Amino acid sequence: MKRWGSVLLVISLFVAACVSGYYALQSYVTYKIAQKLNRRLERLPYPVSYGSFSYKLLGNDLVLKDLKVGFAGNYITVDKVVIDLPFDFRKKGVPSFTRVSVYGLHVPTSLPLVKELALVSGLSSPFLNLNTSAGFSFNGRELTVNGGVVVKGLAAFTGEVKLDNISRDYAEKLLERRVPYSSALVRVKLKLLDLRYRDYGFFNRFIGYTARQEGLSPQEVKAELVKTLRGSFSANPEFARRLGYALIDFIANPSCFELVVRPQPPVSLLKLEQFAKKRPQIDRLMKVLNVKGKVCG
Repeated sequence: MKRWGSVLLVISLFVAACVSGYYALQSYVTYKIAQKLNRRLERLPYPVSYGSFSYKLLGNDLVLKDLKVGFAGNYITVDKVVIDLPFDFRKKGVPSFTRVSVYGLHVPTSLPLVKELALVSGLSSPFLNLNTSAGFSFNGRELTVNGGVVVKGLAAFTGEVKLDNISRDYAEKLLERRVPYSSALVRVKLKLLDLRYRDYGFFNRFIGYTARQEGLSPQEVKAELVKTLRGSFSANPEFARRLGYALIDFIANPSCFELVVRPQPPVSLLKLEQFAKKRPQIDRLMKVLNVKGKVCG
Protein backbone atom coordinates (compact mmCIF):
# COMPACT_ATOMS: atom_id res chain seq x y z
CA MET A 1 0.00 0.00 0.00
CA LYS A 2 2.83 2.37 0.86
CA ARG A 3 4.36 1.66 -2.53
CA TRP A 4 1.10 2.56 -4.33
CA GLY A 5 0.82 5.68 -2.20
CA SER A 6 4.30 6.72 -3.28
CA VAL A 7 3.44 6.09 -6.95
CA LEU A 8 0.26 8.18 -6.67
CA LEU A 9 2.23 10.96 -4.99
CA VAL A 10 4.81 11.00 -7.78
CA ILE A 11 2.05 11.04 -10.44
CA SER A 12 0.24 13.86 -8.65
CA LEU A 13 3.42 15.90 -8.41
CA PHE A 14 4.14 15.29 -12.10
CA VAL A 15 0.63 16.35 -13.16
CA ALA A 16 0.82 19.45 -10.94
CA ALA A 17 4.20 20.35 -12.47
CA CYS A 18 2.80 19.94 -16.00
CA VAL A 19 -0.24 22.10 -15.24
CA SER A 20 1.90 24.76 -13.58
CA GLY A 21 4.34 24.68 -16.49
CA TYR A 22 1.49 25.01 -18.99
CA TYR A 23 0.04 28.11 -17.32
CA ALA A 24 3.48 29.61 -16.85
CA LEU A 25 4.29 29.10 -20.53
CA GLN A 26 0.91 30.51 -21.60
CA SER A 27 1.43 33.59 -19.41
CA TYR A 28 4.91 34.15 -20.82
CA VAL A 29 3.80 33.75 -24.46
CA THR A 30 0.80 36.03 -23.85
CA TYR A 31 3.10 38.68 -22.40
CA LYS A 32 5.51 38.51 -25.37
CA ILE A 33 2.72 38.60 -27.97
CA ALA A 34 1.05 41.53 -26.19
CA GLN A 35 4.36 43.41 -26.25
CA LYS A 36 4.71 42.88 -30.00
CA LEU A 37 1.05 43.77 -30.59
CA ASN A 38 1.34 47.03 -28.64
CA ARG A 39 4.42 48.04 -30.63
CA ARG A 40 2.57 47.41 -33.89
CA LEU A 41 -0.48 49.38 -32.74
CA GLU A 42 1.67 52.36 -31.79
CA ARG A 43 2.92 52.60 -35.38
CA LEU A 44 -0.56 52.87 -36.89
CA PRO A 45 -1.63 56.29 -38.23
CA TYR A 46 -4.88 56.22 -36.22
CA PRO A 47 -5.55 55.55 -32.52
CA VAL A 48 -6.24 51.93 -31.57
CA SER A 49 -6.86 50.57 -28.09
CA TYR A 50 -8.28 47.40 -26.56
CA GLY A 51 -9.67 46.34 -23.21
CA SER A 52 -8.03 42.92 -22.83
CA PHE A 53 -5.82 40.47 -24.70
CA SER A 54 -5.49 36.74 -24.14
CA TYR A 55 -3.76 33.81 -25.78
CA LYS A 56 -4.99 30.20 -25.72
CA LEU A 57 -1.93 27.98 -25.99
CA LEU A 58 -3.77 24.73 -26.75
CA GLY A 59 -5.83 26.20 -29.57
CA ASN A 60 -3.17 28.73 -30.61
CA ASP A 61 -5.88 31.43 -30.61
CA LEU A 62 -5.40 35.15 -30.02
CA VAL A 63 -8.38 36.96 -28.48
CA LEU A 64 -8.83 40.73 -28.31
CA LYS A 65 -11.78 42.28 -26.50
CA ASP A 66 -13.28 45.77 -26.50
CA LEU A 67 -11.28 47.06 -29.46
CA LYS A 68 -11.61 50.75 -30.30
CA VAL A 69 -10.37 52.37 -33.53
CA GLY A 70 -10.46 56.11 -34.23
CA PHE A 71 -11.40 56.89 -37.82
CA ALA A 72 -12.49 60.13 -39.54
CA GLY A 73 -13.42 61.78 -36.27
CA ASN A 74 -15.45 58.77 -35.12
CA TYR A 75 -14.80 55.54 -33.27
CA ILE A 76 -15.37 52.05 -34.64
CA THR A 77 -15.71 49.55 -31.80
CA VAL A 78 -15.46 45.76 -31.70
CA ASP A 79 -16.65 43.50 -28.90
CA LYS A 80 -14.26 40.63 -29.68
CA VAL A 81 -11.68 39.56 -32.27
CA VAL A 82 -10.49 35.93 -32.46
CA ILE A 83 -7.46 35.00 -34.58
CA ASP A 84 -7.02 31.26 -35.13
CA LEU A 85 -3.54 30.14 -36.21
CA PRO A 86 -1.95 26.71 -36.79
CA PHE A 87 0.80 25.38 -34.52
CA ASP A 88 3.27 25.39 -37.40
CA PHE A 89 2.88 29.14 -37.93
CA ARG A 90 6.23 30.87 -38.37
CA LYS A 91 6.99 34.53 -37.94
CA LYS A 92 7.68 35.24 -41.63
CA GLY A 93 6.08 32.20 -43.22
CA VAL A 94 2.64 31.65 -44.70
CA PRO A 95 0.52 29.62 -42.27
CA SER A 96 -1.21 26.47 -43.50
CA PHE A 97 -4.49 28.08 -42.46
CA THR A 98 -5.77 31.02 -40.49
CA ARG A 99 -9.10 32.57 -39.61
CA VAL A 100 -10.07 35.94 -38.19
CA SER A 101 -13.52 36.30 -36.63
CA VAL A 102 -14.95 39.64 -35.55
CA TYR A 103 -17.94 39.74 -33.21
CA GLY A 104 -19.91 42.88 -32.50
CA LEU A 105 -18.44 45.32 -35.01
CA HIS A 106 -20.18 48.67 -34.53
CA VAL A 107 -19.63 51.18 -37.37
CA PRO A 108 -21.01 54.75 -37.03
CA THR A 109 -23.61 55.50 -39.69
CA SER A 110 -22.18 59.02 -39.96
CA LEU A 111 -19.15 57.69 -41.88
CA PRO A 112 -18.98 58.15 -45.68
CA LEU A 113 -20.63 55.32 -47.67
CA VAL A 114 -22.09 53.88 -44.46
CA LYS A 115 -24.23 57.01 -44.26
CA GLU A 116 -25.60 56.35 -47.76
CA LEU A 117 -26.23 52.70 -46.91
CA ALA A 118 -28.15 53.72 -43.78
CA LEU A 119 -30.16 56.19 -45.84
CA VAL A 120 -31.30 53.77 -48.55
CA SER A 121 -32.03 51.02 -46.00
CA GLY A 122 -33.96 53.30 -43.66
CA LEU A 123 -31.75 52.70 -40.62
CA SER A 124 -32.31 55.08 -37.71
CA SER A 125 -29.64 53.59 -35.44
CA PRO A 126 -26.38 55.57 -35.01
CA PHE A 127 -24.42 52.37 -35.66
CA LEU A 128 -24.31 49.61 -38.25
CA ASN A 129 -23.87 46.34 -36.35
CA LEU A 130 -21.99 43.47 -37.98
CA ASN A 131 -20.34 40.12 -37.37
CA THR A 132 -17.72 39.01 -39.86
CA SER A 133 -15.08 36.35 -40.45
CA ALA A 134 -12.52 35.48 -43.10
CA GLY A 135 -9.83 32.86 -43.53
CA PHE A 136 -7.83 30.67 -45.88
CA SER A 137 -6.39 27.16 -45.94
CA PHE A 138 -4.03 25.19 -48.15
CA ASN A 139 -4.71 21.62 -49.25
CA GLY A 140 -1.77 20.49 -51.34
CA ARG A 141 -1.80 22.67 -54.46
CA GLU A 142 -5.22 24.15 -53.73
CA LEU A 143 -5.93 27.36 -51.82
CA THR A 144 -9.38 28.03 -50.38
CA VAL A 145 -10.33 31.53 -49.25
CA ASN A 146 -13.71 32.11 -47.64
CA GLY A 147 -15.50 34.61 -45.47
CA GLY A 148 -18.73 36.31 -44.70
CA VAL A 149 -20.43 39.24 -43.05
CA VAL A 150 -23.80 39.54 -41.34
CA VAL A 151 -25.31 43.03 -41.15
CA LYS A 152 -27.87 42.94 -38.37
CA GLY A 153 -31.40 43.53 -39.64
CA LEU A 154 -30.33 43.90 -43.28
CA ALA A 155 -28.47 41.10 -45.03
CA ALA A 156 -25.71 38.50 -44.96
CA PHE A 157 -22.98 37.82 -47.51
CA THR A 158 -20.80 34.72 -47.76
CA GLY A 159 -18.21 33.79 -50.34
CA GLU A 160 -15.67 31.11 -51.19
CA VAL A 161 -12.88 31.03 -53.75
CA LYS A 162 -10.84 27.96 -54.71
CA LEU A 163 -7.58 28.44 -56.59
CA ASP A 164 -5.54 25.64 -58.17
CA ASN A 165 -1.76 25.35 -58.63
CA ILE A 166 -0.85 27.49 -55.62
CA SER A 167 0.77 25.52 -52.82
CA ARG A 168 1.80 27.00 -49.50
CA ASP A 169 5.45 26.89 -50.56
CA TYR A 170 4.70 28.73 -53.82
CA ALA A 171 2.64 31.35 -51.94
CA GLU A 172 5.63 32.02 -49.65
CA LYS A 173 7.92 32.49 -52.66
CA LEU A 174 5.38 34.83 -54.23
CA LEU A 175 5.04 36.97 -51.10
CA GLU A 176 8.81 37.10 -50.65
CA ARG A 177 9.17 38.10 -54.33
CA ARG A 178 11.31 35.09 -55.15
CA VAL A 179 9.01 34.43 -58.10
CA PRO A 180 7.47 37.19 -60.24
CA TYR A 181 3.82 38.11 -59.97
CA SER A 182 3.42 37.51 -63.71
CA SER A 183 4.20 33.82 -63.21
CA ALA A 184 1.27 33.51 -60.78
CA LEU A 185 -1.10 34.92 -63.39
CA VAL A 186 -0.15 32.11 -65.77
CA ARG A 187 0.13 29.33 -63.20
CA VAL A 188 -2.73 29.92 -60.76
CA LYS A 189 -6.22 28.95 -61.93
CA LEU A 190 -9.71 29.71 -60.69
CA LYS A 191 -11.62 26.52 -59.82
CA LEU A 192 -14.60 27.96 -57.97
CA LEU A 193 -16.21 31.22 -56.96
CA ASP A 194 -19.33 30.81 -54.83
CA LEU A 195 -21.16 33.93 -53.62
CA ARG A 196 -24.34 33.88 -51.55
CA TYR A 197 -26.56 36.76 -50.50
CA ARG A 198 -29.27 36.28 -47.87
CA ASP A 199 -31.73 39.09 -47.46
CA TYR A 200 -33.07 40.15 -44.06
CA GLY A 201 -35.03 43.14 -45.28
CA PHE A 202 -32.50 45.27 -47.14
CA PHE A 203 -33.81 44.61 -50.66
CA ASN A 204 -37.39 45.68 -49.96
CA ARG A 205 -36.15 48.70 -48.00
CA PHE A 206 -33.98 49.69 -50.96
CA ILE A 207 -36.93 49.24 -53.33
CA GLY A 208 -39.06 51.40 -51.02
CA TYR A 209 -36.41 54.14 -50.94
CA THR A 210 -36.09 54.09 -54.77
CA ALA A 211 -39.87 54.22 -55.13
CA ARG A 212 -40.09 57.34 -52.97
CA GLN A 213 -37.31 59.01 -54.95
CA GLU A 214 -38.95 58.23 -58.29
CA GLY A 215 -42.54 58.86 -57.21
CA LEU A 216 -43.53 55.27 -57.92
CA SER A 217 -44.89 52.38 -55.92
CA PRO A 218 -42.56 49.52 -54.86
CA GLN A 219 -44.42 47.20 -57.23
CA GLU A 220 -43.76 49.58 -60.13
CA VAL A 221 -40.05 49.74 -59.30
CA LYS A 222 -39.85 45.94 -59.27
CA ALA A 223 -41.73 45.81 -62.58
CA GLU A 224 -39.20 48.20 -64.13
CA LEU A 225 -36.29 46.03 -62.93
CA VAL A 226 -37.89 42.93 -64.43
CA LYS A 227 -38.60 44.78 -67.68
CA THR A 228 -34.96 45.88 -67.94
CA LEU A 229 -33.73 42.33 -67.37
CA ARG A 230 -36.13 40.80 -69.89
CA GLY A 231 -35.13 43.42 -72.43
CA SER A 232 -31.64 41.91 -72.59
CA PHE A 233 -32.74 38.28 -72.85
CA SER A 234 -33.22 38.11 -76.63
CA ALA A 235 -29.69 39.40 -77.28
CA ASN A 236 -28.17 37.33 -74.46
CA PRO A 237 -30.02 34.00 -74.20
CA GLU A 238 -27.17 32.39 -72.25
CA PHE A 239 -27.38 35.15 -69.63
CA ALA A 240 -31.15 34.67 -69.42
CA ARG A 241 -30.85 30.91 -68.95
CA ARG A 242 -27.98 30.93 -66.49
CA LEU A 243 -28.73 34.04 -64.44
CA GLY A 244 -31.54 36.26 -65.67
CA TYR A 245 -34.60 34.17 -64.77
CA ALA A 246 -33.17 33.43 -61.33
CA LEU A 247 -32.77 37.19 -60.72
CA ILE A 248 -36.42 37.73 -61.69
CA ASP A 249 -37.45 35.06 -59.18
CA PHE A 250 -35.40 36.80 -56.49
CA ILE A 251 -36.97 40.19 -57.23
CA ALA A 252 -40.39 38.64 -56.79
CA ASN A 253 -39.44 36.96 -53.52
CA PRO A 254 -36.15 38.34 -52.08
CA SER A 255 -34.78 35.76 -49.68
CA CYS A 256 -31.51 34.14 -50.80
CA PHE A 257 -29.53 34.26 -54.03
CA GLU A 258 -26.45 32.22 -54.94
CA LEU A 259 -24.01 32.87 -57.79
CA VAL A 260 -21.61 30.05 -58.70
CA VAL A 261 -18.66 30.34 -61.10
CA ARG A 262 -17.14 26.92 -61.85
CA PRO A 263 -15.11 27.04 -65.09
CA GLN A 264 -14.49 23.71 -66.82
CA PRO A 265 -11.55 23.41 -67.05
CA PRO A 266 -10.30 25.93 -64.46
CA VAL A 267 -9.31 29.31 -65.92
CA SER A 268 -5.94 30.96 -65.30
CA LEU A 269 -5.81 34.37 -63.62
CA LEU A 270 -4.12 35.70 -66.76
CA LYS A 271 -7.11 34.71 -68.88
CA LEU A 272 -9.46 36.35 -66.38
CA GLU A 273 -7.39 39.53 -66.58
CA GLN A 274 -7.53 39.43 -70.37
CA PHE A 275 -11.28 38.94 -70.26
CA ALA A 276 -11.65 41.98 -68.02
CA LYS A 277 -9.63 44.15 -70.43
CA LYS A 278 -11.40 42.97 -73.58
CA ARG A 279 -14.90 43.24 -72.10
CA PRO A 280 -16.26 40.17 -73.91
CA GLN A 281 -19.91 39.60 -74.74
CA ILE A 282 -21.96 38.58 -71.72
CA ASP A 283 -23.01 35.24 -73.19
CA ARG A 284 -19.43 34.25 -74.04
CA LEU A 285 -18.34 35.14 -70.52
CA MET A 286 -21.19 33.07 -69.07
CA LYS A 287 -20.04 30.00 -71.03
CA VAL A 288 -16.31 30.31 -70.38
CA LEU A 289 -16.75 30.83 -66.64
CA ASN A 290 -19.71 28.44 -66.40
CA VAL A 291 -21.76 30.96 -64.43
CA LYS A 292 -24.99 29.83 -62.76
CA GLY A 293 -27.36 31.70 -60.48
CA LYS A 294 -30.21 30.36 -58.41
CA VAL A 295 -32.61 31.32 -55.67
CA CYS A 296 -31.64 29.35 -52.58
CA GLY A 297 -33.66 28.31 -49.56
